[in-house]
Amino acid sequence: MITKMQQDLTDKACRILPVCSICQQVPDKGIRDGIMIKKVFICCSCEIRIVNLSVDSVNYNEVINRIKAIGIML
Repeated sequence: MITKMQQDLTDKACRILPVCSICQQVPDKGIRDGIMIKKVFICCSCEIRIVNLSVDSVNYNEVINRIKAIGIML
């Protein structure tokens, strides 16, 4: 007989959670909370941040460098 704790550990071990290539975080809704581009996962939060990013933004160079580092040029 499997205890609840064992079942919870088994359930967690069987999950494959995506990690955002930009912010390195696991989104709350897993794979449903982002997009895959060329086998690279980007969470919805970073996607929105990229779309709304302006050239004169303080974070512009940081985001562009992270995109370049993962091999994606938008």
